Amino acid sequence: MNEADSPPEGGKDTDPPSRDGGGFINWIKGIFSGGGGDNSLKESLEEVIDELEDEESSFGEEERSIIKNALTFRNKRVDDIMVPRTDIIAVPTSATFEEVMDVFVEGTTSRLPVFRETLDEVIAMVHIKDAFRELVTAKDK
Repeated sequence: MNEADSPPEGGKDTDPPSRDGGGFINWIKGIFSGGGGDNSLKESLEEVIDELEDEESSFGEEERSIIKNALTFRNKRVDDIMVPRTDIIAVPTSATFEEVMDVFVEGTTSRLPVFRETLDEVIAMVHIKDAFRELVTAKDK
């Protein structure tokens, strides 16, 4: 076994990685390969995230936030994240590019469902970055 395949400091694959960050991938591999341990995967990841917050690491604040949100996702209910049907902002397939851009300019959404006859027939989603990319590309022509 070469150094890259060896477990992180602590001796077993399920110990949290050392502070130098070199064993993170091996630690994850150890957890998923069935190496037993006292902590659950969620608890172990939470410990690592807490350690990373206390020191300078290659994980930025956004990455830590994404991981934390993934760990708490199970505790969310549909009505915690859903948008009530009456509050949905969408456009019909007949909408012009200018109409779509007007909705984005209002600043209320970054994604816009496109529907056929009713909101029950959503056929696409337009993201604001794609709409602005099209706008810039059209100006260059």
